[in-house]
Amino acid sequence: MVYRTLREQNMKKKKQRRRPKLTERHKEQRKQFIIKFLEDVRDWKKIVWTDEKKFRLDGPDKYNSVWVEVDREQPEDVLSVDYQRYKGVM
Repeated sequence: MVYRTLREQNMKKKKQRRRPKLTERHKEQRKQFIIKFLEDVRDWKKIVWTDEKKFRLDGPDKYNSVWVEVDREQPEDVLSVDYQRYKGVM
């Protein structure tokens, strides 16, 4: 009933993504990293690419969602996460 009422109010369920919030300093550092490594592609030819999956040792990943109005500007859909406290295996 709650779900139906929210849908009638023109709202939808949206999953939130887990990732740390980026500061302006982080964004600038990422930009410099890309610029540095795009200039010299010789090293990229030596890399063996493979798919990866991280498994958490402290329990399953949790999926969070938030209800948002369909016609309005969307809120920030990123959960701030401290990855240092989670234990996992890559």
